[in-house]
Amino acid sequence: LQASIHYTVSKLIASILAENNADVTPTPQFVHAVTAVVLAQCGSLAVDLDSFSKHGKRSVVSVEDVKLCVRKNQALVMNTTFFFVKGLLRMTEAPLPEPGRASR
Repeated sequence: LQASIHYTVSKLIASILAENNADVTPTPQFVHAVTAVVLAQCGSLAVDLDSFSKHGKRSVVSVEDVKLCVRKNQALVMNTTFFFVKGLLRMTEAPLPEPGRASR
């Protein structure tokens, strides 16, 4: 998992630098430091999610727990809500009948 996150962080940094036409090469130490911050934030988020679900007397983390964790960042609240609603819509959509087949 750590190696996968390190790889993703490295690619994100390269993408951001390319997007901004920066003529800079990040050092391995920089990428490692950013990866360490991301991993620490993931660990903190996991603890918070677990605490919120336990406080709500649930054994499974809910969308509301995630919203509580991101409540101070309005963009994350909007994205979380958007993906939750999108997932609900996808789950409630009835499959379309195949063309040429009559529904009974």
